[in-house]
Amino acid sequence: MKRSSNALSPETLLRLRVMMSQCEAIRIDEALMVVHGLSGERQFSVEIRGDGSSRQLLRATRDTLSSLVTQSAGAYPQSLGRWTRLGQFDSRRLGDLLMLGDPGAVIAVASAATLDATVASRAWWAHTHGETARFLLGHEAVRGDPLADRLVDYLLEHLPFETSSATVVETVRLLALAQDAESPRLRELWARGRRNAPIRLGFVRARPFELPSSPNAGNSLRHGQVPARDAPTETWLAFLQQPQAKRLFETIARILEHAADQDVVVGSLEALADALAPVRSPIGPCENTESIHRAISDDVDTRSPRDAVPSTAVDAIRFLSLVGEPLVREYFAHSTAQGAQMRRQLAPLLDPVLNCLRIAAR
Repeated sequence: MKRSSNALSPETLLRLRVMMSQCEAIRIDEALMVVHGLSGERQFSVEIRGDGSSRQLLRATRDTLSSLVTQSAGAYPQSLGRWTRLGQFDSRRLGDLLMLGDPGAVIAVASAATLDATVASRAWWAHTHGETARFLLGHEAVRGDPLADRLVDYLLEHLPFETSSATVVETVRLLALAQDAESPRLRELWARGRRNAPIRLGFVRARPFELPSSPNAGNSLRHGQVPARDAPTETWLAFLQQPQAKRLFETIARILEHAADQDVVVGSLEALADALAPVRSPIGPCENTESIHRAISDDVDTRSPRDAVPSTAVDAIRFLSLVGEPLVREYFAHSTAQGAQMRRQLAPLLDPVLNCLRIAAR
């Protein structure tokens, strides 16, 4: 049996070798059967020609690229995507991964801890896709680079077409981290989330105490200084009575009232648990409301000045601090309900949470 690389014409093989010696990133246009290369600001292209079907020629092309990069003969590694996601490639070889013309390899580069802005720009060229953009914006170095504006533009343009709540939440979270909280585009996106719980949840996951104002609001909200995570409990309780914290409680309540699937419910409870971790008792998030009430009644911590804030607000905040994913874990382990049916079935668990959120938001 002939090796798949022999399907390529001698001219194609030669041009690929020349391109690989000059370029810093490769991508394959399967529809047009063209290999593109990037070298600085210049781009090159090689038409894929040879004997065999398009599928055979594409496989032969990937085999050839892999052999040229690894300096060893052999078929294109089918497990490349799994290897790179598991971090089995040395960070110094990120540039080599961009020469394989493989989207999975590009994602591995985009998610690498050692990624810098230069390699990020090449990765974006090599695989212009929402998943790539999200991984790239996860790096602080990229968020501070001009590339971030292009990534933000792409994600905003494609956000209406995302169908997964989890993807929408993560996309908005990254968009919120990449821009100032009161930027016009974020305020417009916040307004779009009025009837879109995943959008609002994305903001909450990014900056729970710096939620943007609506576009038609007269003046942008002023956000006070958020205490350090290890600040005293009384400092946090005082902060949690401020308008920006009340706005968080109100927002999470509205998200839960309109949640349509498990991702939004669990994400909301996890966001609440993260935000209130500084005032949580050592017992941690509880699995039912009875455990929460029992934990509160057993809490003899007197570090917080109960006479300095309304007792109902303090009780509500302490209750909410013990809420988290464990509260709904058992339900979702046995139910796939969504929408209104899910909300009705979750009412016994979430109604006490919503009641405390409303008290804390007053």
